[in-house]
Amino acid sequence: MKYLLTLLILTALDLGTKYWALQQLHTPWIFTSFFQFTFSTNCGIAFGFFSSCTMNGQILLATSALMICIYLIKHHTHSTCSSMASTMIISGAIGNVISRVLHQAVIDFISLHYQSYYWPTFNLADIFICLGTLTLLLCQKIKN
Repeated sequence: MKYLLTLLILTALDLGTKYWALQQLHTPWIFTSFFQFTFSTNCGIAFGFFSSCTMNGQILLATSALMICIYLIKHHTHSTCSSMASTMIISGAIGNVISRVLHQAVIDFISLHYQSYYWPTFNLADIFICLGTLTLLLCQKIKN
């Protein structure tokens, strides 16, 4: 039950920040010389890789996310570490799939850069997916 609540909170936080970005980020919010909020959309997977804005591409990405979620649920272990990691990955996947359905792309807004070197713009769902994946790998390493 606590993982379901965590999943709902993380998904709501992701969707809420995407909605905020859609409504408020008409111009970039610059915080430091390397960190800003800038509205962008992304038809690809995490960090804009493998971009595909076609309907078939969007369906393929959404189906892939769903299959990963099913795999994580089906191969769930009862360790707290892997459960929390899976919860983060699934909440990020759900947030990005909902964004794809509503906007035909994922809304991104977090921008990191150094001088002329820019990391692809991302969102909280991408952070949850990356942190969840790293945590899952760490859980496996600790287990072995």
